[in-house]
Amino acid sequence: MAISTGVETALSARERGFQYVRSSNVAVVSVTNKRTEPSTSLRIVAQACAAEFEQILKRWFSSMPDAKLFLFIATPFWEQHNAISRRRGIWGSAGLNWLPEHLPRSASIELSGEGGARFAGLTEVPATDIFEAADFVRTHTSNFLFVSHHRELTEERVRAIAKKVFPNGESTVNWGSAVEQVEEGEDICVRVSGGFDDREASIDAFLAIDLLQKLGQP
Repeated sequence: MAISTGVETALSARERGFQYVRSSNVAVVSVTNKRTEPSTSLRIVAQACAAEFEQILKRWFSSMPDAKLFLFIATPFWEQHNAISRRRGIWGSAGLNWLPEHLPRSASIELSGEGGARFAGLTEVPATDIFEAADFVRTHTSNFLFVSHHRELTEERVRAIAKKVFPNGESTVNWGSAVEQVEEGEDICVRVSGGFDDREASIDAFLAIDLLQKLGQP
């Protein structure tokens, strides 16, 4: 069985050891859990993290009633998309059947790069679905979660986010660039980590120090 979940707050994510964080103005709140036996599914470990993080999110949202949790999704690059794959787009991707159909979401946006074409999209995620969202981004490294007051789900916003988190056409999220977006303001960037052979799963929420002080300790 997994051991108890731990929550840790650091005013400097960079000093805490997150080397991809470039600014000293970014804090981090980390929720972690470990499995003591290899037979314990990391999905169970991640579920314990998500349950704790859901409570933190609810407290934060009470201070930011206009903010929402968003999921940014991008498929891998593929050189030979056809009519079927284009019709399927991002929302027909495997593993997204947990997304409620009524959720506000963007159109499926096709992006081109040196590696071929990929699809991207953006959707709101209720805090009650944080586990499925967190486990999805844990196992799909071109996706991430974030909290924002800006609710537009336009093609322009999807393309702008993709340009920021894939600045050099990367296939996976460039976390230095992703976290850079929260150095100021009231957005929160959320990373979920833990591979199938890791002992630990973690949800790390990066935010400006001023915002953390406004929200209070988790």
